[in-house]
Amino acid sequence: MFLKRYEFSGRILQNVAAISINLVQVVSGIALGWSSPIFPLLISEDTPLADGPISVDEASRITAIFYLSGCVGSIIFGRLADYIGRKWTIILGAIPQICANILIILAKNGTHLLISRALSGVASSAHFILVPVFLSEIAETK
Repeated sequence: MFLKRYEFSGRILQNVAAISINLVQVVSGIALGWSSPIFPLLISEDTPLADGPISVDEASRITAIFYLSGCVGSIIFGRLADYIGRKWTIILGAIPQICANILIILAKNGTHLLISRALSGVASSAHFILVPVFLSEIAETK
């Protein structure tokens, strides 16, 4: 009796799916904005990196690689979505983001951060392209 009253309707499940998939966008937004507050610390002598502070040029490269790798990721994941579907491509796009976050935590020098930002750019471009498409496909007409 209790379960019948609170049975999930299609609209509730649709909203849960939409909220869940938008969490991916939140993570991508955090990855996008990460460099702004952290670079003054990484450039200073109080850097948490084991190999010492990074240069301003290195910080610029770390920032730019996010956008350059995003161009590559949008091509790859845009085509992949046609073959394996939107949902599975979004899930697959989360793998480089997870690896990027782990690499940021374990980073010892600027090269680790560069690789991490490249992975994050690839994943974020996949999510920026596919999440709106996926949401439009699962949305009700009302």
